[in-house]
Amino acid sequence: GDCVTDKNPGFDALMSVLAEDLEHRSNKSAIYRLRCLAGAVRFAGRAVIKHREKIISAVEYALSKPGDKHLFKTGCKLLRHSLSSQCEIYPISQCSHPMRSIVGEGLRIEGMGKSAQLHGGALIHWHVPSSEQIDFTAQLLNKFSLQRLKEMGDPLSSIVQWRRCLRVLRYSLRGCSGLLLDDAPEATMSEATEISTHEKATASLILEASTETKSTLNGLRRKLSRIMVDIMSLIANDTSYSDQKSDEMDQQMDENNARKITISSDTKICKEVLEVTSLLLTRRGSFHRVQTAKSVWRGQKEILTDFVLASGSDYASAAFFRQRNLGANSYYRDGENGGKTMSSALLVNRVNIMLHTQSRNASFQIPRRLRKRRGVTDEIASSSTLFSTDMDIKTLQLSLKCDIEESNGAEQTSLETYECLIDGLMSMACHPNINVRGTASGVVEYAFSRFPWVCKPRTQRLLAAVSLRDIDQNG
Repeated sequence: GDCVTDKNPGFDALMSVLAEDLEHRSNKSAIYRLRCLAGAVRFAGRAVIKHREKIISAVEYALSKPGDKHLFKTGCKLLRHSLSSQCEIYPISQCSHPMRSIVGEGLRIEGMGKSAQLHGGALIHWHVPSSEQIDFTAQLLNKFSLQRLKEMGDPLSSIVQWRRCLRVLRYSLRGCSGLLLDDAPEATMSEATEISTHEKATASLILEASTETKSTLNGLRRKLSRIMVDIMSLIANDTSYSDQKSDEMDQQMDENNARKITISSDTKICKEVLEVTSLLLTRRGSFHRVQTAKSVWRGQKEILTDFVLASGSDYASAAFFRQRNLGANSYYRDGENGGKTMSSALLVNRVNIMLHTQSRNASFQIPRRLRKRRGVTDEIASSSTLFSTDMDIKTLQLSLKCDIEESNGAEQTSLETYECLIDGLMSMACHPNINVRGTASGVVEYAFSRFPWVCKPRTQRLLAAVSLRDIDQNG
């Protein structure tokens, strides 16, 4: 890799201070240090690799403190920033300085008053993930997210453990959702139909990783989607006849005379499931507020205008206009001669926004490509919903406790699994809790922007629900 992007002396100095002896410090001191560490690791690039053991220890320490929710949340943020810093493309901020050049014996400023360029004298370096970084990302994802999902298969797991597991999964997806493909990377590269630039770049990165990493990431988005479908099936089953089952649920006891776990009545678990489902359906990168970033960039561009030079250009333009020399008017009203210059940092930020835009566009392009590959005939055959309420807590825990193999939901394609997720979201929109219903309605509306064709075969069911003629359809 590039030696410039590999070295980060400032981050090395911070790691030696922030990540040491966390277990011997108070919770407030540990939270402060972990927050500083999360900010430092965010754009540290490849310098994080040599501190991987300290990063893992810091995250593990924060997530192992069940009594302090603030420390736990800080650990989740550190995990998210660590994942995104290793699997995303971004500029190295220390190299985004204005154009300068050394001439002769001293330093002469050549770029003052001129717009920056992406070539020539501008030293701009970009972080591009290496195979070692992808391996580290898969290691973090497997250790803190996938292993916790398997532990949820324990019948003795509590409601609090379910909440923490889903929260860690949500923060992990926010950091590395762009690395999760719909198919195997080999199948993606050999796709007959046109694939997006984002898919092609991600598949090439995964192909350079180790065999263990490929095994972890292969079909992971579909596997996680199947887990969310099973959880929403259980919630829909528990809430279909909530009034009739309330007395029966109070009487159900296990062998230890303890009440069985009921995740359907927990609002926090339901909301975490909705957030994770939204990420799996619509997120293809760690950065998602592209439209807001564009608006901010336009505002930054406007305030960089040199008003002194612009005032002089206005005077010159008015003089030429009075002399009927209109040809020079545009020359003094636009560009560098009109006081409008673009700094190196602003130019690099615009290119970075373009990369984020490609990730956002991929969330629209990939569903359309999967639908085109399925064909019209198969779409008519699969128009009926594959979502089912035939699920109980024992079956769900058994599937989580076992290793997540490819055979789990292998009979369904990725697109069919996503359609099942939308059916599950629609069932969550009928949840007895008003807060869950409100959150689910927003997620369903957002999912329709990526999968608009799912509305047509479900229109009659929606109309029946609106007109309250769905009493025999059981949700």
